[in-house]
Amino acid sequence: MSIKSRSSFIVILLIISFLLGGCRTSVVDNNKNNDENQDVSKAYISITATSQEYENFFYEYDIAGKSISKILSIKDTSQYPMGVVDNKNKKVYYSYRFDHSDQLVMYDIETKETVRLTEDFYAINAIIPVENDIYVLAKTLDKPRIHLIKYVLKSKSYETITEDYIQVESMSYCANSDLIYFSCYNWDEQMILKREYEKDNNSQPVPKNAPYTIYRYDCKSGMLDKVLTTVKLISLIAVADDESIAIIKSADSLFGDKSITLLDLFTKKAIQEIKINNIYRIEYIAFSSDKKGIFFTGIQDADEDYNPNQFGVESPRNCLFYMDFETLDIKNIAGLEGQYINNFVVFN
Repeated sequence: MSIKSRSSFIVILLIISFLLGGCRTSVVDNNKNNDENQDVSKAYISITATSQEYENFFYEYDIAGKSISKILSIKDTSQYPMGVVDNKNKKVYYSYRFDHSDQLVMYDIETKETVRLTEDFYAINAIIPVENDIYVLAKTLDKPRIHLIKYVLKSKSYETITEDYIQVESMSYCANSDLIYFSCYNWDEQMILKREYEKDNNSQPVPKNAPYTIYRYDCKSGMLDKVLTTVKLISLIAVADDESIAIIKSADSLFGDKSITLLDLFTKKAIQEIKINNIYRIEYIAFSSDKKGIFFTGIQDADEDYNPNQFGVESPRNCLFYMDFETLDIKNIAGLEGQYINNFVVFN
């Protein structure tokens, strides 16, 4: 990391320390019986990866032990290989293709039983288990947009949380408060802007984009609140468990250069852009449970135009990295040979 980059991150570190204030401790004392202190020894990362042989693997990475265990492997059939290991309930939830559409499937780690949960999904973009429910970003056969959907395991039914005209891009789960943050835009408004662009004979470089909105959904009460609206396209959002700060990946236009920004959720103001040198295609970001750093996936020292769907012996694979806010070091903590990491979720 360059001297200039290190100086920038020192500023970020100081800001983060200020924002977290008294609720953040420098060292987590696991010997104390304090509900405010998270037991980081129980924290793990669920990783879903696809191999060159078109198999999907579901891993559990022990953050404290720095070890990775394979939980399940299945044939890769889905449009977008998505999955999550639910250690608490001893389950794996994943997408699997049935008759030209992806459905939600549950695998019981203890009994080895597999159960298909849905019949009318079409595509699944994200999966997060919360207690006895499963929250997914999914498109159903009767609704052509990606919605935030709550699947209730007890009743084996689901409800769509977002309105029909909403297209959801990304979501982030805050375990401390059972809150889900997600970014979205008005699909109908975007289509109007697209038609205006085509009517004007493409006089502008790209169509104007509809404003993006970040919402907060309370999994306990069912309340949905608007956090902020911006003209930027927000393709990724990650929120710290205490909700003080967030990281967003955004662009000014549809095909514009994307930037990663640290955001103050109290003031709704951007704090500083985070530049990660020589790592490209950053697709997922999450704060560590102790808020001392971030995890993210990316391809190191690779061409930005690299296509992850083109497998080859010499093709660079993406890896799971960890950036420490205190030392500013970036470490490769999980590089799976011959596999591409499709998604990961951090659990406390």
